[in-house]
Amino acid sequence: MDKRILPLKGFPVARPTCMLSIAGLSTTLLGSANADIESSASVGYHSDYIYRGVNLGEDLVDFSLGFAGNTDLADWNIGLWSGSWAGNVDEFRAEASVSRCVNDALTVSAGLANRSHEGGGLLVADQLEPFLGASTNLGGIALSASIYFNGSDDSYTHDFYYEVGASYSVDLGGSLSGSLIANAGVWDTEPLGRVAADVMFYSVTDALEYAASDAITLSAYLSHSVSDDWVLEDETFGGASDSVSL
Repeated sequence: MDKRILPLKGFPVARPTCMLSIAGLSTTLLGSANADIESSASVGYHSDYIYRGVNLGEDLVDFSLGFAGNTDLADWNIGLWSGSWAGNVDEFRAEASVSRCVNDALTVSAGLANRSHEGGGLLVADQLEPFLGASTNLGGIALSASIYFNGSDDSYTHDFYYEVGASYSVDLGGSLSGSLIANAGVWDTEPLGRVAADVMFYSVTDALEYAASDAITLSAYLSHSVSDDWVLEDETFGGASDSVSL
């Protein structure tokens, strides 16, 4: 589940200064920022680290920070994620984006994401990905689509990654809410060795959230990911997290 004002899910090796500068420049170009900035922090445990359908390891522990605000012309979001999992692998992810409501039915977004790794002999190059997205709501179902472009100077990783998603949330009463989330993703080139093209996976997630207070939210989820391609294995995994609004 890569979501959420998004503490992202990810690590100390990267270059968050670059991302913060990009977000600051975007804010300057888009107009003066309003005073209110929302921020949140989250810590979680996940049985497996499934990234876009790929199992990178077991026993993921992650910490994330998210910051969001708005300008005269658009909303902005900055997310920082740090994670460690079995094999002494650490990952850091930083993401900055801006979004704008085109009308009552459509929101468009654009941003830049960076991932880097350290330790464990993981043969994954650092990745810089510009991305575009669009979202809407249809009959209470939130729909989204996004495309990520490989901006890294390498010939190993993918060129494009596409993803579409749908989610439905319901208030269960007693400060408890539930969500059903479905995603489909396509790598234009197989992410583990560039052997196959157009590798696709599908995932379904059932999530529960409990608002312990106005500032603290506890959540748990169970996901199942499947793929028709021999490159990716079917996976069932789950996790829990504690989020705090700052």
